Amino acid sequence: MLTDCPDDAKCIIMLSLKDGTEISRTTRNDDVLSFAWSPGGRLLAISHSTGLICFVDVRDGFRTVTEHYFKHDQVCGMITFSPDCRSLYCCCWTLTDYRHPQSYRLNVDIAKHPSCALNDYIGLPAWELESPSVSGFMLGDFLSLGLEFDFVLHVGTLTVLRSCPFVTALEMLRIRPDGLISLLWRCQRGLVPAPRLPFFPTVNVAFSSTGETIYVLGGNVTGAMVTAWDISSEERLGQAFSFKYSCLEARMKEGVLLSTAEGCLEMWNFELSNCIRRWPDMVQPLEIRETIPISEDRVAISSVNIVIILNTTTSEIVTIPVYHGDFVTCNSKCQLLTCSSDSFQLLDGQSTLWKTDIRPLWSGFSPERLIAAFSLSEQFVVILAKTEEDDPGMYVLDASSGEIIRILCQGIRFSDCQFVSDVECVILSEAASGNSTLRLFSIDSGDLLSVIDLERRVSHLAVCPCKRLLVIDQNYSKLGVELIQVHLPRDKESGNNKR
Repeated sequence: MLTDCPDDAKCIIMLSLKDGTEISRTTRNDDVLSFAWSPGGRLLAISHSTGLICFVDVRDGFRTVTEHYFKHDQVCGMITFSPDCRSLYCCCWTLTDYRHPQSYRLNVDIAKHPSCALNDYIGLPAWELESPSVSGFMLGDFLSLGLEFDFVLHVGTLTVLRSCPFVTALEMLRIRPDGLISLLWRCQRGLVPAPRLPFFPTVNVAFSSTGETIYVLGGNVTGAMVTAWDISSEERLGQAFSFKYSCLEARMKEGVLLSTAEGCLEMWNFELSNCIRRWPDMVQPLEIRETIPISEDRVAISSVNIVIILNTTTSEIVTIPVYHGDFVTCNSKCQLLTCSSDSFQLLDGQSTLWKTDIRPLWSGFSPERLIAAFSLSEQFVVILAKTEEDDPGMYVLDASSGEIIRILCQGIRFSDCQFVSDVECVILSEAASGNSTLRLFSIDSGDLLSVIDLERRVSHLAVCPCKRLLVIDQNYSKLGVELIQVHLPRDKESGNNKR
């Protein structure tokens, strides 16, 4: 049988059904999306992420016999041979319209001379012709996602191959005459969550401190994965399986902080190839509300009624209880900004440094989105709160006294606020059309410097001040994000394009 390789999206492995050992493998130039084995067992069709389908001779060292390239950004997720091996049925979609696949038939002529021709196929959709025992859906069969498969291999001896898309093992079972099931072998190199196309939803994004690397946390029903991308080359540096609602903090000196699929807080190297250290019992992933870097070594982790200051180098842990209201954010001195039903206050231990009578945008038990950010020098703090007109408003406060300086904008729905310099911030909000908008403000003057209508809904925003870069989620791009260059009035103009 054939299966994908858990460690290499370009690789297909042939396994023995006798004992589950590896017989041979082929490594392609591009990521493999799916494959289909001909009924005779000689010809293998392989669909790649570039839209290329290769037909290879399995018995001749996986030699390429012929190939076909789907244009216009089309890729094949599900393919199957006809019983006479003269046609390959293909289910194709584009990266911008994967919800409406198209069915095609490739006429394959191998006997006379290697070639294939494409015909539209109006009959049954490709997956209705599919048998799970002859094709590999490395992106998952849309109609059977999450189901466990039992492949009957030999009726006489009642041997069964069992697998599930969400587990990392294959099992060979035998039904005995007494009705009991015995396990013949178990292979841990089985099916793992599939190589991910860009349309898997982006859950979180983060920059490295130098702005050279972007980290994208993407998730679906099977789990989540963090991918490191080199910004200049757009090359993937590495990946690590993660908890779907993982924290993702990359601005540390030694590496990237995240919650793994095992539910443990871990520090990984910047290439996501190795775990540097772990804190298995410190805090559960679902209890982590936010991570805030306060130095190259220390990070503040907010949980239920506590803030944990973790030194990621020495593993020193300091726990600060939150006695007054709900935690909002903190500064580099580990002073906590909290809020109650009718005020915000800055706390140093149990001492209140200042208190201001503005109301947060929630009441009772539901602090779903408390938006606040200190400026880079921590001279200012921007807070989302209610105005006197009971509208949402973005307040600018003096961080040392709590004095209200101005309201940047109000009356719209806000999603996030990040500082791109010490005196300019970017606000992600909702436009009148329902799409998202980026607004660049001057904190000193309160002037609106620039507006970008993103023409779609955006949920995640990250900023790299040293390189004046923004990143927003973009599920249909190669990286899963969209980069935006910010040009400030005092910067030297490097071009007229502000995107």
